[in-house]
Amino acid sequence: MARRCYPGTQHLGDVTEADPIAMAALLRARGRVSRVLVVGGFPCQGLSALNVQRRSREDLRSQLVFPFHQLYLDLKKELPEARVDLLAENAASMDAGVCM
Repeated sequence: MARRCYPGTQHLGDVTEADPIAMAALLRARGRVSRVLVVGGFPCQGLSALNVQRRSREDLRSQLVFPFHQLYLDLKKELPEARVDLLAENAASMDAGVCM
């Protein structure tokens, strides 16, 4: 959907393989960087109240929140000249220990 609605968007692949140094260079190559918004949603099956067999943080899919948050922290470090914000989406039943 993002490719269809925002055809100029660059999709950079798997968050677990993200390279914040390369991403910062890519952003700077486009000109002055003043603001970056890191947006993502990660699988909620392990956290969702609708899944009676949920395993919470033990579910490998639920652990994708951690590299996502690390990418945000790394981009903040790599782009000190920019305001870097994070927008994450997940299930309402997510426990407070996982929220960033």
